[in-house]
Amino acid sequence: MRAVRRWFRRRAAERHIAPRVNALTDELTGVFGPGIRLVPVGAAGRDSIYRVLDKGAPVAVVRLINPHRQRAALPPDSPFIWLEDHQRLDHEWRCYTTGHAAGLTPEPLWRCADALVCRYVPWPTLFDQFTAAPRNFWAFLDRATRATAQLHRTGLTHMDASLVNILASPTGPGVMFIDFEYGPAPFVNVATQRAYDYLRLLESSLKFLKAPAHAATEPWITLLKESVAPETATADLTALRPALSRLHADPQLVTAIRRVFPAF
Repeated sequence: MRAVRRWFRRRAAERHIAPRVNALTDELTGVFGPGIRLVPVGAAGRDSIYRVLDKGAPVAVVRLINPHRQRAALPPDSPFIWLEDHQRLDHEWRCYTTGHAAGLTPEPLWRCADALVCRYVPWPTLFDQFTAAPRNFWAFLDRATRATAQLHRTGLTHMDASLVNILASPTGPGVMFIDFEYGPAPFVNVATQRAYDYLRLLESSLKFLKAPAHAATEPWITLLKESVAPETATADLTALRPALSRLHADPQLVTAIRRVFPAF
């Protein structure tokens, strides 16, 4: 029943914002030309997400602030925070600008006061690929971990790193991060943010694993040790504990992770 209520609330929020979507379509005609359509995609998050179709082909993705969408408040000890509406757009625009220069995010194309547009990337997420080939989970996690190390070298952190938020070419090495919706809590420094990105990758995946997570952990732990900078490995992780309950509930994973993060 809860899922049904959420669905109805989201539908209502989309109906409320329909006039703004129509106006935004007109604005984007000046960017992409006449005949484009905005088609809603996705359901989670605080914003409305649309795919821009030009003659039926996707060319871009839009994040539109929707003041009618509701989201539960985060607990006060959460290591990440919901950014306010315009902060969220500013943050994602900065991340896409920096990340695109490194080949790690979609290209930012256009923005206004309440919307941001980036180029459409025709790749599935790593989660989609994992769902199709669950036995290859650790290979997908390795790929995400290497990409996270690259992201950190640009000066960015994600704070919601997961296989869901990483697009990956199925035929080449390309990887791109999306959905920079969260910011760090004021008490979480950069080194701890980076540690959280790595640990969040595994934490967010544990509920989807059918086999014990530690069955093939060793190669990933070795990769993690090679990827993590010294200041990140020695970061204070106290603030992360509330957000990593699945990892902390597995003694074998805790022992393995402490070889990389002694404070875990």
